[in-house]
Amino acid sequence: MSTADIVPSVADGAAYSVRMHASQQGRHVSGAERLVERPELEDAAAALLRRALYHAAAWDTGPDEITISVSRLQERALTLQALPVSCLELSDHQAARAALSRELRSLSLDPEELLSLLYDLPTLRGAVLYDIRRHIRVEPDTERGVRVRFLDYFPRSGTEGKCHFHEALCLATKVASCPFIAGELCISDDPGYTTGYFASASRGYLRMPHLKDLSHQGGGRVFLFAGESGDLKATLDYLERRSVLVDLSAVTKEGAGEGQYLS
Repeated sequence: MSTADIVPSVADGAAYSVRMHASQQGRHVSGAERLVERPELEDAAAALLRRALYHAAAWDTGPDEITISVSRLQERALTLQALPVSCLELSDHQAARAALSRELRSLSLDPEELLSLLYDLPTLRGAVLYDIRRHIRVEPDTERGVRVRFLDYFPRSGTEGKCHFHEALCLATKVASCPFIAGELCISDDPGYTTGYFASASRGYLRMPHLKDLSHQGGGRVFLFAGESGDLKATLDYLERRSVLVDLSAVTKEGAGEGQYLS
């Protein structure tokens, strides 16, 4: 199936974003998105609803609020090749933090300042946007963060369950394609899922097992903003509004680190 088959032009009137957000007592529990054609809308919405209901973080009582949003794409989606993937061999959480710290020092950044944003903040619905020149957070809403939207990937396996790796690689590829983002660091908010990553246009997607300690219940993302103040609006517009499809067809299990939480 060609990209044109997956996301037709807006003139065809058939390309939509379907987004899900679930929360429990005001805390972010789950979020996901699909870009689909009109005939797929009902199935996509139902699959995202099931995902929200059975998300691991809410298995005890279930989410108390679930929102499904559908909007037509206002422009043809941009197609990106997935970032190249490598998986570091790390024995434990301390080794993983040290590896991430090395990546940050290579950008002349203070690891402790950024690791505090990654590990110590309450779980946000979106990501921290950190200005690496001024050493301040610059997202407009620090309670919500920056939510990367209007993205999906292909090909898909046909299963509707969550694939942490594919979804993370899709998001990281879009973020890294923004010219004003120097890198991204991430740990999942899923309990028990401890593999995180560092990603950038120059380094690719570096999977880091044990980046999240099993005792840590939260998750987080930090985007490293390297632009001028005048570039902030363009960055937010791209991350939150530009439609993107990521081609994962070249990604292999070996590149992902076979056995490292591929599901």
